[in-house]
Amino acid sequence: LLGDVDGDGDDDPCLPGGGRLSCDTEHDGGAAELQIPLATQAGDVPLLADVDGDGRADPCVFRGGRFLCDPRRSGSLSPFGLPFAAEPGAIPVLGNVNGI
Repeated sequence: LLGDVDGDGDDDPCLPGGGRLSCDTEHDGGAAELQIPLATQAGDVPLLADVDGDGRADPCVFRGGRFLCDPRRSGSLSPFGLPFAAEPGAIPVLGNVNGI
């Protein structure tokens, strides 16, 4: 996944696994400098998006036709108010579509 998780204006590469997102915020290919809790379930599609407008990408998943996000990075996902319907197997993508 790519998203600006540290708010410095550059997208950071992150890999989900082991109940967290491991992000290389230094962009050096080394160990992850930032670990963000992300408890996924089988079939979840992990995503990053700045859902609270603070300039940092937040961990999210697409599960059962709903976006669930954790802008507080507490490890607790909650519904994000974006209704979405998709065909089975579709992979949603989040982005800043309104510039705000």
